[in-house]
Amino acid sequence: MKGTTQMQSSTVETLLHTDAAKLHAIVQRCPACHKPWGKHRVALIGSKLLGVNQFKATEEIFRAVKGHHWEFLGQQHDRSDLRNSLEAYALGCPGGGLHILVVRSPFELHVGNELLICEPVLEAERPKIEALIVKRDKTQS
Repeated sequence: MKGTTQMQSSTVETLLHTDAAKLHAIVQRCPACHKPWGKHRVALIGSKLLGVNQFKATEEIFRAVKGHHWEFLGQQHDRSDLRNSLEAYALGCPGGGLHILVVRSPFELHVGNELLICEPVLEAERPKIEALIVKRDKTQS
């Protein structure tokens, strides 16, 4: 995945490592190669805050991921440490596999993160995800 290794901002790098640590805590093995994470790459590509109507927000994200509507997913940029959110990550395997992982990230300290979806990305769709990653990196740096 291009863009995840060429980050300039230390804030973005810290966020990237935090995101990778969050995912690694709930997904210890790569869904593509089934090996522990090594040179795998992680990029946050979309996030949506969960408010009063959590069902609607969850349904929107689920439909986007299951329907492979990557552009919609890339337009979601809501994130706060003080609110529950859904976060969509691209997980790239050195062997070439690419998955989108959707995680429910609660703000409560006593409640852990939860993996909700692990969706493989088709090879033909890979350029769309790569473009989202580059776009996201530019907006965060």
